Amino acid sequence: MVSQTPSQREFRAMGEQVNVTPPRPTSAARNLVTPPPTRQGTTSYYPAYRKKSRTPPSAIKVDCPQADISEAIKELPSPTRSRAKAKLQAKTAQDHSPRQPKTAQADKAARSPSAAPPAPRNTIVAAQAFEVDLADLQIGECIGAGTTAEVFKASWHGTDVAVKKLRGPLPSEFHRELAVLSQFRHPHLVLFMGVSTTGHPKIISELCDGGTLFTLLHHQKQMPLSWPQRLKMALDTTKGMNFLHRQQVVHRDLKSLNLLLGAKVDQSITPWVKISDFGLSRFLPLAPSGNPCVPCHILMTGGVGTALWMAPEVLSGNSYNEKVDVYSFAIVLYELLTRWIPFDGCGLEPVSIAVAVTTGRRPDTRYVPTDCPSSLCRTMKSCWAHSPSQRPTFDAVIEILKQIQCA
Repeated sequence: MVSQTPSQREFRAMGEQVNVTPPRPTSAARNLVTPPPTRQGTTSYYPAYRKKSRTPPSAIKVDCPQADISEAIKELPSPTRSRAKAKLQAKTAQDHSPRQPKTAQADKAARSPSAAPPAPRNTIVAAQAFEVDLADLQIGECIGAGTTAEVFKASWHGTDVAVKKLRGPLPSEFHRELAVLSQFRHPHLVLFMGVSTTGHPKIISELCDGGTLFTLLHHQKQMPLSWPQRLKMALDTTKGMNFLHRQQVVHRDLKSLNLLLGAKVDQSITPWVKISDFGLSRFLPLAPSGNPCVPCHILMTGGVGTALWMAPEVLSGNSYNEKVDVYSFAIVLYELLTRWIPFDGCGLEPVSIAVAVTTGRRPDTRYVPTDCPSSLCRTMKSCWAHSPSQRPTFDAVIEILKQIQCA
């Protein structure tokens, strides 16, 4: 079949149909169309559907509590909120850390651009502490002596005080003791009163007339002690040690020789124990979370303290934490219960005792009296557990001791 192409006439006819314009409506048709409403007043550039000076539409309200919206907003990532949160955490950590009293010169030096970075909190300059004039001190008899210091009874402005005189120059032990004594106040810590750096360094503290707990338990055995009195001395020790641990301080030399009695003890006097001798104490670094309750294992100097009261992890030279003080408290509690020096009469040398402790040996519990409250004995054994993680905290020990009823 042969296709036929349209002729020119047909093309011309199709163009005329396309270009045909519709006819104009008549006047009758125009009257049927409703004209648009006319606006009164001046002509405005605003569209007809929007009035002039119209307020923007209000936000849509969602039917949910405001707290939920706030929480949802907090979850949105925001650099500003992140910086504010980090600044708040840093401020909180700084508020919980012990602060040193600033002098005018120290504050001015800290503001200077070339000021050195602040010293760590486990050190303190003796000159910044309260300096005592030696002319005001009337030093009396020697009431105690050790390898590095002597303790004298003295009078300061009419008040009886104890003066600890170091045998050599300013060692690190002197700085550590000043750092603890000058920063912290607690009823069961020896009260710090001042320091003297003239000549041999001296620390002035309150005088505890009762002497050491070691002397009461082992040198005054003719003095009977009731179980409520022994429980009170154990509870005083745990309260003071718990305060130190809350301040991130490890004593590292807790023993009956460093526990002082506020007054001489007899059957009618309730004993009051105060912790002293912080020469071997050390500040623990904060845990990564900033929580002081989280144990922080660090490698500290091995061989510190006295061997009879030292924890096995210290004797073996391993890393340790504040649980070493819990072990030392267990040995002190053994002394309170038995009035017997640990490992006395076992026939072992101090080095052999240290080796025996690291292998799990503990003081002989056969010296514990039969009338001893069983809860005290169980607490002692739990505190000298070989694994530090199995030893309770002083918080837990305080709650246990408070529940014990002694006749």
